Amino acid sequence: MTKTNAEKIPFDAINDKAKIAIQKGASAFGAYGELAKANVSAFFEAGKIFAEGLQKLGTSYSEDNRASFENLSEGLKSMAAATSPAEFYKLQSEFLRRNVEAAIARGSKSNDALVKLTKAAAAPLAKQVDLNMQTIQKIA
Repeated sequence: MTKTNAEKIPFDAINDKAKIAIQKGASAFGAYGELAKANVSAFFEAGKIFAEGLQKLGTSYSEDNRASFENLSEGLKSMAAATSPAEFYKLQSEFLRRNVEAAIARGSKSNDALVKLTKAAAAPLAKQVDLNMQTIQKIA
């Protein structure tokens, strides 16, 4: 008796391969789910670092503004006490020079702080991207 086409198909082997594929797919799906959770966690960590850094920068800006106001008050008082136009212009020039130097220093300080904050906030995201790439390579 000859075998029919249906009897020639190795259903057991196909079934085994299907089970293996389903297990691999479920494993990959679980790994992708874990990656998604870790991505969200890294995003929130970066946001937390950024928010804390902005709060510190705000405090620093507030302190700088207070110091600038005190410097302005002091400069105006000294110029008001000038006894001659030459003394007034000399005081005004010194006041202007101090303020320009202070503004440049504050700008440099702010720039450095923002660069540092950006790097700190990006660190958890960069770390997670590296982990994602490693995990995806393992899955594939």
